[in-house]
Amino acid sequence: MKKKLWKAAGKSVAVVIAMSMMASMSLSGCGLSGRLGGSEDSTQTEQNAADSSSTDVVQQTDADKSQGAGDVNGTYEFSTPMAIVTHNVTCKVDDKECATGKYPEIILSEDTKSKYPKLEARVNEINEKWSASVLETVPEFAYWASTDEYYEGAVFCSELEVYVNRFDDRILSLIVSTYDDGGGAHPSHYNYSINIDPVTGEDLKLSSVLENETLLPPAIRLQLEKNYPGVLEEVDSFYFQYEGDDPDQFKQKLIDDSYTWNVDEKGLYIVFSPYEIASYATGYLEVILTYEEYPDLIQKVYQLDAAPEKDKLYTAFEEEAFEVEPADVSEDDYTGEDYGETNFVAISNPSWKKYVSDSASPASSKHVSLTKTLEDKTDWLDTEVWANKNGFSLKSLPYGDENYCYDGDWAKEFDYMYNELKVYNAAHDTLVYDFGFEELCMGPDQENQEYSSGSSYINWAKIEGDVLYVSIMYAGYASENPWSGYMAAIDLSTKELLWKSEPQVSNASNFVIVDDTLICGYGFTAEPDYIYLLDKYTGDKVEQIKVNSAPYQFEVQGDKLYVATYNTAYEFDITR
Repeated sequence: MKKKLWKAAGKSVAVVIAMSMMASMSLSGCGLSGRLGGSEDSTQTEQNAADSSSTDVVQQTDADKSQGAGDVNGTYEFSTPMAIVTHNVTCKVDDKECATGKYPEIILSEDTKSKYPKLEARVNEINEKWSASVLETVPEFAYWASTDEYYEGAVFCSELEVYVNRFDDRILSLIVSTYDDGGGAHPSHYNYSINIDPVTGEDLKLSSVLENETLLPPAIRLQLEKNYPGVLEEVDSFYFQYEGDDPDQFKQKLIDDSYTWNVDEKGLYIVFSPYEIASYATGYLEVILTYEEYPDLIQKVYQLDAAPEKDKLYTAFEEEAFEVEPADVSEDDYTGEDYGETNFVAISNPSWKKYVSDSASPASSKHVSLTKTLEDKTDWLDTEVWANKNGFSLKSLPYGDENYCYDGDWAKEFDYMYNELKVYNAAHDTLVYDFGFEELCMGPDQENQEYSSGSSYINWAKIEGDVLYVSIMYAGYASENPWSGYMAAIDLSTKELLWKSEPQVSNASNFVIVDDTLICGYGFTAEPDYIYLLDKYTGDKVEQIKVNSAPYQFEVQGDKLYVATYNTAYEFDITR
């Protein structure tokens, strides 16, 4: 079968495109402290420009208009180093507005281009990416709004804004914010920063402005706990560590250069968006690492003595909306080079409740039991140290065992959120099984035709005999997405679902199977944390064992079970 375009929870392929640019939310209504700047009143800024004796007049050309600017007034007058023009977009289907959008364009003054001749090329590149994002998304959103009965009458939107926080010889600092609402439980929103060296025209990495990199991770943790007491438990449990990544996610983010940041008169400002280091419900998290508290953190040449006068940095203009044609993003449009064509077997979702098929084997009459022999509690368990100490490796897809290699594919919001599982032979040169799990993860179910309210995905898999066992995880609160945290079993001979467990039994990085018992675990901040023993033939819950915090990884060596949780290392004797 061909892959279907994913629209559940308000995420279409257009949103995936936007997320690749780190889609972000409009800051005017997201409850941030205001340190990211804000839109000036257009009338006032234009008046400021008119009152100035030194004014740039920029005439927009027909070529500019053909690139998406629409019917505009064509002339911008300003005396500031740059202007920011907001272009508004609308898209109609059968004379009904189905989607809207907006994107900014930065126009440098002639003096600025003369002073920083290498800056213009980088600014033009940024402008092109911003316009392309919105002008691709809005037509697709209009198509979905006009054809989707579930969101009948809705007007979807894709909005992108930029705020200038600083512009001097050292840094042009931009905070970018986009907001994409394509229906679903909540919009997609994110923030990201662009910090450019105006002289070279090249982007600045955060590490390049730091005097002492080692100060950053502990300082962030300290300020997060100070600003949001208790949040670190969720932050640490939310971290998905890839193979080779640093166990300290704040060190890894510095390596990846993925912080949203700017340096101002107070110090280093960092903001984390929803889903970046914690769940959506946690919202935006901000820290300020001041010069006073961390005098050796930022290089002196990048520090500021006084706040920039924002009204002297740029002039704001806003254009009337221009219309674009809706896109036809039917299923066949996404089966070519970009998204590929596959013959995976789709696994259905009979119900969001526990399910056992008629072809499932009867439950076993005998299951293992666990006797706790070690409970080593700390403030935070370093799972990499725990794994190395006991001779384990940290678990995540893809991985291989003695018989198969398990690869995830068809990722959703982030590239580890797999909704397809490809199983190869041990040599990884022959595809043995290929399953699509979108319906099982996201819906709809066959019972009530309801969709999941969050992005669930396959995070671990294991074949034993003729059965494939999978864990379906959601990286967030159960209150956000109660239909999540499942174990499921697929009959490899019939390619059909044998059983599906109750929800909220599995969100650890892996599970293990011992005889007729499947051992998994579930937990999250402010939610119950348990190890669960399930019957491997029916998914019935056999036993649950309370633990101090969310289970992270399971390992079996002989008759001993090792369990790592957020703050405790456990060991259990297995009685068969």
